[in-house]
Amino acid sequence: MKHVFYKMLLTCVTFFFQCNVGDIIRVHKVIMNAGDNVGELETVLRHYKDEQLKFHAACYLIKNMPGHFTYTGDRARSFSQQLDSILSSSVYNEPYYDSRTIKAKVDSLLLLYPFSSFEKISDLKNVTAKFLIDNIDNAFDLWENGRWARHLDFDEFCETLLPYTFYNGYSYEDWRSKARTILDDDVYEMLESYRYSSDMDHSSFWACKYVNGYLKNHYGMDDVTSGTVWALSQSVLPRIPYGECDHFADVALIVMRSLGIPVMEDFTPQWPFRSLGHTWDVLISTNGQKISFGGCNEDPDVLHKPDQRMAKVYRRTYAPDKQLIRLNKKEKNIPLLFTNIFLKDVTTEYMKTVDVKVRGWKPGHRYAYLAIFDDKEWKPICFGHRTIGGYRFKNIGKDILYLPVVSTENGLQAIGDPFVIDIRGEMHILSPSDNNCEDIVLTRKYFLSQRMHMYASRVIGGRFEASDDKDFQNCELVHTVKGWRNTWDSVSVNPSKAYRYWRYVSPKDGLGNMAEIEFYRRNGKRVIGRVIGTDGSYSVYDTTTNKYAVFDSNPLTYYDMPRSVIHPWTGMDLGKPEDISEIRFLPRNDDNNVRPGDEYELVYWIKDGWRSLGRKIAEGNTLSFENVPSNSLLLLHDLTRGKEERPFTMENMIQRWW
Repeated sequence: MKHVFYKMLLTCVTFFFQCNVGDIIRVHKVIMNAGDNVGELETVLRHYKDEQLKFHAACYLIKNMPGHFTYTGDRARSFSQQLDSILSSSVYNEPYYDSRTIKAKVDSLLLLYPFSSFEKISDLKNVTAKFLIDNIDNAFDLWENGRWARHLDFDEFCETLLPYTFYNGYSYEDWRSKARTILDDDVYEMLESYRYSSDMDHSSFWACKYVNGYLKNHYGMDDVTSGTVWALSQSVLPRIPYGECDHFADVALIVMRSLGIPVMEDFTPQWPFRSLGHTWDVLISTNGQKISFGGCNEDPDVLHKPDQRMAKVYRRTYAPDKQLIRLNKKEKNIPLLFTNIFLKDVTTEYMKTVDVKVRGWKPGHRYAYLAIFDDKEWKPICFGHRTIGGYRFKNIGKDILYLPVVSTENGLQAIGDPFVIDIRGEMHILSPSDNNCEDIVLTRKYFLSQRMHMYASRVIGGRFEASDDKDFQNCELVHTVKGWRNTWDSVSVNPSKAYRYWRYVSPKDGLGNMAEIEFYRRNGKRVIGRVIGTDGSYSVYDTTTNKYAVFDSNPLTYYDMPRSVIHPWTGMDLGKPEDISEIRFLPRNDDNNVRPGDEYELVYWIKDGWRSLGRKIAEGNTLSFENVPSNSLLLLHDLTRGKEERPFTMENMIQRWW
């Protein structure tokens, strides 16, 4: 290898005046580890020896190449061929074309070909000079001669348009040309017409808005079919018609970058108030603003998740993060999130943050993590390094519950009490006190989300009517819903006489969103009849959201009609006139209220796990527990049914959800 060293040293000296000393050293070190592929990388540098900016771009790609890889081998090729066959046999005429059938086939394929079974090969030892040169030339053409990226500086160009890949594992291909083929001629004609407007010509915002609108209509989020999506080719991703936010963000990023529209991808690994995380796209607009939007889903002029709490936000990058490199070198058992060194912490771009110090440290661990709860377990979302007396964590979100942990071969281990960073940025440690206990009353096991609040509020203005005829031509209004509860509600009615036909009429835009209705005689006995009402369902896929769902004794099923039906209604033909005196009803809900007859267990967090405070069977819509240690982090399990649950604290005898 000695002759290679001197050869590369000569190369670095030759290019000294085009590249700073730090880059020369880094590029030299990287190329020295390229094995038999040294000549390919040298060819790229020599190719651009007379083009300073492109030479810098080549240096950027090469010096940051370690850690990037692609999948190879017979299994990888077989997987790609079979995936292509599945997608090629599908019809692409309509949005959401039979996505469930395709997903079933792809899921079966993924079981046979888990990505962990594929061979990996380092880009450093495999990428060709031709591929890199073509990639650099194509990226520069979009930057210098295109219309949507002229406002970028060199660093922004390197972060958005230059990379030949945005995620590890993809094959080497001209993905830009292939991605552009999914857009029809009308898109290009519209983008070309922007030249006539001085406001829109060269505007990355207007280009992004129009293209994302097209993607939304043709490849948009399928609310029915979702699941894990991955392929070994970037150009294949837009052909997969289902997925979740990360997949559609990927599709939008690939298409945007293929057109020269500078888009990046950000994500929060875990919501601090429910399960899962979220991924979205970020546009660098012509005026320099970074604008977040939902890829294939939401226009960039719509505020994306404007009021959601987030503990951390990361950006996917081509260049590795120095702190993540250091973490992976120093620690043995690293949470999966942080084994990816190609992330950049951009939390401060989204919110005001705070730095915190957790006192105490664990021998043998230079780093610790902050974890947040995902409904079932703690998920690490950031790391902090050891300092005097503890661990320091930088730039974390406020109004969030955290647990400090270290990562061991046996999983996460708590190294302190959970704590809350409140809306003012102050820390409140949740250390239970056995000497100071209280009696509490609980009504739910999970917070009431904004979505569920919206659904339930759709009953406001709804009407209960009674009639002697099935068409309700002559009917009596017996009750108008003025408000709603997040549990069963009961109203006394006093109709002028007994009626055979009873119904609930949804207000305008209410979509009929009622989960359960029950009618009772004056003697307290429930009356059941034949279901009547407006036929149909909002979803063409899930036709169970119909008029019958309101009377099936299942609080999780509900009536849901298209917006085109102004006042859908559902009710009962009781068979004969009945003297109804009480109507019980439950709006569309999440069934997370305390449910009579279910068995519950209350637990609280102490040291490094949950400890039981006892089990009870609910006799009504509330649960009472005595002698609960104050300042505790609590969790209520429904042992009978359901999955959703969230930790909470008690504040002035009210559940405060985290």
